[in-house]
Amino acid sequence: SAAAVVDSLRDVGHRIGDENKPHGDADFEVRLGEALKTLEILGGAAKAVRENGRVTIKSESCPFNEAVSEHPEVCKVAESMIEEIVGMPVKEVCDRDLSPKCCFEIDLT
Repeated sequence: SAAAVVDSLRDVGHRIGDENKPHGDADFEVRLGEALKTLEILGGAAKAVRENGRVTIKSESCPFNEAVSEHPEVCKVAESMIEEIVGMPVKEVCDRDLSPKCCFEIDLT
């Protein structure tokens, strides 16, 4: 089912995140840096933008470009990976137009 596919994609993301998150008492800045680095390793050159009590992770590319246009649920891999690394809820708001771009929001309030 569609829900089972999304659950499986989230599981993959959590496992990738678990393998790449800092161990111990790392603060948010260190965790954010690791999330950006992990996205870059996967192929999404990302940066963090801070505004209005929120961090938005933006990329000019998508590591899952080939799959995302037909299967947008693939973005759940990156969403759950970032969530696992930063230790906070993450909301995927990716741009899936002609050239997909990653975008994830973390509410700091």
